[in-house]
Amino acid sequence: MNDALKLHLGSGAVSLAGWLNIDLEAPEADLRLDLRGPLPFDSASVSHIFSEHVIEHIEYDEALRLLQECRRVLRPDGVLRITTPDLAWLVDNYVGALTEGWGELWQPGTPARMINQGMRYWGHCFIYDRPEMLRIFRAAGFGDVRFVEWQKSDDPILVGLETRPLNNEIIVEARIPLRAESDMTVAASRGNFGRGVSDLLAAQGEQLENLRIRLAVSESELTLAREIANTRISAISAESDERGRLLLDLEASHRANQAEILRLGVDNARVLAENASLQAERASVQAEIAGLQAESARLEAENVRLRVETQSITDTVAELHGVHAELGRVRQELERVSTESEERAGHVTELAATLRRHEEYMARLRASLPGRILFRFFKSSSVV
Repeated sequence: MNDALKLHLGSGAVSLAGWLNIDLEAPEADLRLDLRGPLPFDSASVSHIFSEHVIEHIEYDEALRLLQECRRVLRPDGVLRITTPDLAWLVDNYVGALTEGWGELWQPGTPARMINQGMRYWGHCFIYDRPEMLRIFRAAGFGDVRFVEWQKSDDPILVGLETRPLNNEIIVEARIPLRAESDMTVAASRGNFGRGVSDLLAAQGEQLENLRIRLAVSESELTLAREIANTRISAISAESDERGRLLLDLEASHRANQAEILRLGVDNARVLAENASLQAERASVQAEIAGLQAESARLEAENVRLRVETQSITDTVAELHGVHAELGRVRQELERVSTESEERAGHVTELAATLRRHEEYMARLRASLPGRILFRFFKSSSVV
């Protein structure tokens, strides 16, 4: 059986040694194949089929056809192992608002993102819970359906196959009901007891097989119910522990908040006192500012007055410059007039001297005889 054909469906970048690795797009695959169509293998020619996180990427009816094809190609003692995300665990995490349990695979951030992304991301089409996995495997014709643990199996060939980190996936191992023993028993009985006994044994064998299938299904459902109950109990216990821890955290936080409130009250009183002091300082500063503004206004008025006086002085200086220039001109004129006066005074002096000489001459003339005669002549001439 170890040399029989083993199929690794949806292998992606993971190639298992000794297996036929099948994928639609991965270049590492040994065979490119769309798993939504028929499997190109003979019936009862495959001993093992393994598929990790593939079935959730196709629609429900396509998944059913794939499982039926797996049942067709499996040998009567063959095993199908499938892993897929667990809808119940996703919902439990959403209800419990637990968004950080996914490790490096995924960090959704909020419960709403977790439930929506978990259902829709990565090309997901249909997410299963355990009862739905039982239904679809039964509908595909598998009689022995068991839920197993991650990387563990009773079949050594199926041990340690999962490569993705554990995130509470559903892991199923399914087998076809073994009808071969009943058929062999019927064939042997035909040679010893005849056709009638053979038919009876065949019918009894079929009844026993049906009973065995129903018993296996009941055991699977009971196991499922126990696992679901244990999971729920564990979840409730964990939730209770978490709530207890949260309550203790809240109490500690409440005490810390009370202490912080008291500290803030003291700080608030100190801040109020500092604020009052700052208000007083502000009033004082504002008063000083008002005084400075008044002084500034006074200085501005004084500055205006000084500018006016400066302008007046400037005008006066200009006038003085004009007067000084005029005085210079008058001085020059006075000097010229003085010079002319001196010259005229010299002429006058000369004229006076000349006049005196003339007067002296006339006096001498009048005193002389000819002069008296001459004056008398002039007097008589002027009378006439």
